Amino acid sequence: MNNFVRQKLLEWRGSPLLFATEALGVVPSEQQAQALSSFLSSKRHTIRSGHGTGKDAFASWIILWFLSCFTYPKIMCTAPTARQLSDILWAELSKWLRKSILADEFVIQSDKIFHKDAPKEWWARAVTA
Repeated sequence: MNNFVRQKLLEWRGSPLLFATEALGVVPSEQQAQALSSFLSSKRHTIRSGHGTGKDAFASWIILWFLSCFTYPKIMCTAPTARQLSDILWAELSKWLRKSILADEFVIQSDKIFHKDAPKEWWARAVTA
């Protein structure tokens, strides 16, 4: 892990918005920025919007934020269909991880993302309902 990332991890832990912009290179919409900024203030979140508004991108940013800023997380990602997980969410995760300054820290597979140094203890996994 490079020195910039090490110095920024604690700061990013307190700000998903800062993580998304600095670590992932995201330019969020106003609604996405608001959701990222308010993410830590509540245990539950709902986002109501139409198609193509960036909900899956937002979800992938939050998953990558949690994977990057907290040690040994185990994240279960679910959706009503396998297609939604593989074709939509996992595609977004792949895209943003590839663009990220953290890309070398993680390995992405068809149903799992894991930290290269702790593959059995530090991961996000796609599981259909």
